[in-house]
Amino acid sequence: MPAGELAAAGGPAPSGSVPSALPTDRRRPVGWLIAIGALALALLVTLTVLVGLVLTRPDTGDPPYVSGASTAASTVVRAFWSISADHVDADLDRVTELSTGSFRRQFLAGRAQTRTAVVQNDVHSTGTVLDVALTTASRTRATALVAADATVHNKTVPAGRVAHYRMRLTLVRQHDRWLLSALSFE
Repeated sequence: MPAGELAAAGGPAPSGSVPSALPTDRRRPVGWLIAIGALALALLVTLTVLVGLVLTRPDTGDPPYVSGASTAASTVVRAFWSISADHVDADLDRVTELSTGSFRRQFLAGRAQTRTAVVQNDVHSTGTVLDVALTTASRTRATALVAADATVHNKTVPAGRVAHYRMRLTLVRQHDRWLLSALSFE
């Protein structure tokens, strides 16, 4: 059998001859592998730079209005619980000055009753703020949770007693001042 027929029949091909059934060009997709590798490397470098920028970014802290709202919440609660029969009008005026909106209207509506109760019972109360946490804050409005104690001395308890309070305050900023607009007990 001639060599060509032997190769076509699946037999051994003579040396030096190339079988016609096999592809002559066996190139691998090296170009694609290089392009994919370069893209992966570029993504890795970009990701590394972004993570580095985030981790080394200086801490700018809270916006200025956050500390103002937190301080105002503390001041309002201290004023609310610090009242004395010796200077009841000044104490009530201080709370009124630190309030606005519906809280102010309600406080003013009950002011005469509060004054009478404080004087008749010879109340001397000191408020202490234990902690303040803002739950929301913007440039014009903030909500704060406040933990406070009031040490109250009166005719019934002359030695005094400590009462614990948890309060939710809504503060609004008017004319560069944070004022209490709502108060509820938790």
